[in-house]
Amino acid sequence: MDDELILPESDAPITPANAPTPAKPRPRKTAIFVALAAVVFVALAISLIIIITGKSTTPEQPVNTTDDTPPTDDTEVFYYDQEEFTEALDHAFSCLEDKNYSAVSFYLQPYSATERMTAVQKYRFYSVYAEMYSEAYLNNPELAQKYSALVSEALKSMREGEN
Repeated sequence: MDDELILPESDAPITPANAPTPAKPRPRKTAIFVALAAVVFVALAISLIIIITGKSTTPEQPVNTTDDTPPTDDTEVFYYDQEEFTEALDHAFSCLEDKNYSAVSFYLQPYSATERMTAVQKYRFYSVYAEMYSEAYLNNPELAQKYSALVSEALKSMREGEN
């Protein structure tokens, strides 16, 4: 019996000592993350290139105007369109009569830049607010007084001949 070789029992496969170690499989989440990061990086790089070069992918559309006559004075372009402004203020006054104050603000909000108004437009604009905050509607004396003063100032500038 001295000639027998006794080997231990094991479930592990027997590999030679100089064999390469098998590669571990990558987890699926890591592969998805790497792919997503690559896509985001490429998208950001393309966006940066477009911004730097200043070119847009959409061509500029020509502005369609209904008015065939160009304005004679450059300052006329600066002011609000008289017809649209009048229509908006008429709607605001009718909503004020119905005591629909949020609608009044809705119609006046696009025209809140008073530096773009003529003196007549300022007068009408401030008149709506002065009326809305008067005793007949919201009864806020501080705001009514503020807008009444602005109405008086606009009336004064109209009398002096300002635009």
